[in-house]
Order: sequence, then structure tokens, then C-alpha cells
Amino acid sequence: MENKTFALASLQLGILSLVLSISLGVMMFAPLFIIASLIFGILALVRIKKDPRKYGGKIMAWIGMILSIISIAFLLYLFSGISTGFIT
Repeated sequence: MENKTFALASLQLGILSLVLSISLGVMMFAPLFIIASLIFGILALVRIKKDPRKYGGKIMAWIGMILSIISIAFLLYLFSGISTGFIT
């Protein structure tokens, strides 16, 4: 049986970071979940590479990291709009 704990954590935190980055009221917590998702995703991929029979969830780890990167891009876009005055 494969251990997918870190990959699943990366996916769940990636989804949560995307939801929080879209929600204007709690957006300040999104960077914490983004960082955690990226760390868990990287750790999952390292573990999978070392022992693929024991660890699984490569796709979940990648999706979690991609969602975190999308969250970063959205937050940067939003903050650049706020700082330039386009978004009021």
C-alpha cells in the first residue's frame, strides 16, 4: 500500500490556498497555505523519487503545487491592481 500523505496534504492545501486567495476577507492567510502546499509537494516528490513502491501520489503533489502557483499569481495580480489604483 502506497503512502500518499504528503501528496494529499499538498493537494488539500493548494485547494485551500486558491480559495483563500480569491476570498477577500481572509486573503491574509493564503500565503501560509501556499508555502505549506509547496513544501509538502516538494517533500512528496522527493519521497516518491527515492522509493516509488512505498510512496505515491505524484499527480496530487503536482496539482497541489500548481494550484499554489496559481494562487501566488492571482495575489500578485490583485495587489498590483490595488497598488496602481485600478481596483478600488
